Amino acid sequence: MKQEELQRQAAAIAGATGAGSITPQEVGELFEGVIDYISEVAREGGALGVRKIYTSVEAMKADSAPKGEGDKPLRPGNLVAIYDKAKPDAKDNGRIFVYTGAGFEQLAQLSVQVSNDYSDEDKAKVKLKGREMLLVNVHLESFHLKADDGANYIALAKQGEALQLKDALRAKLGPTFRYHNAQAVILHELIKAYNSPRVLVCGDFNDTPLSYTRRKIGDGLKDAFVARGNGFGFTFRNRPFIVRIDHILYGKAFRALSCEIDKTADESDHYPISAVLALDEAFYQD
Repeated sequence: MKQEELQRQAAAIAGATGAGSITPQEVGELFEGVIDYISEVAREGGALGVRKIYTSVEAMKADSAPKGEGDKPLRPGNLVAIYDKAKPDAKDNGRIFVYTGAGFEQLAQLSVQVSNDYSDEDKAKVKLKGREMLLVNVHLESFHLKADDGANYIALAKQGEALQLKDALRAKLGPTFRYHNAQAVILHELIKAYNSPRVLVCGDFNDTPLSYTRRKIGDGLKDAFVARGNGFGFTFRNRPFIVRIDHILYGKAFRALSCEIDKTADESDHYPISAVLALDEAFYQD
């Protein structure tokens, strides 16, 4: 979404002065647009995007002229990550570094857990009808939004202050986008390395369908709600942040028969999303 469109939406909300003239959907769409805009700016224009993946810290330190996507030289402030898809349990997997121009400094280390207690070897792999498949249940970094944050952002939206709203959200959400970008790249590499149509990825992405995070993780996968859902599909129910941030993605070995969001549930700030999937035998036997 372009900046001009955000300004147009904010102006429309500011001009709606009648009682009940502003719907939750309109406010939610504005916030979703701003969040996606910030995510894309973070990814494409600055330090927040992970630009290169190294298999080890040693390989990173040996790279005297680092280049990222499109063979573009890294700039100071760009992030790189460590992930060896051939060794998913390597101790350095998930380490995030910032390029300073003269070297690299560590910022964080993300926990990469590809296992559960019920399998003997690679715990992210399960068997269905005798065939191995990859099942990934995700819960990406939270934005830690509070009710007061929402009230302040609503006030800016009603005043038509799209640019101030963008700046306020970017200051609040930027650090989380840094983690999301790195987490998305790591999960993308995990799924890519598995190299099979028998993949299911589901959970709380804490990011919208148009975000870099969702698109990177879902590269080559289908979205159950897009295939068989109805309506807006909002899964986060705390106003004003009514957006769809929980997703069910699947590979070609499956097809969605239905996808529903239970808006009667009130045990959480998320509505549960569920889907019924069928096996596509032509792909499942590959």
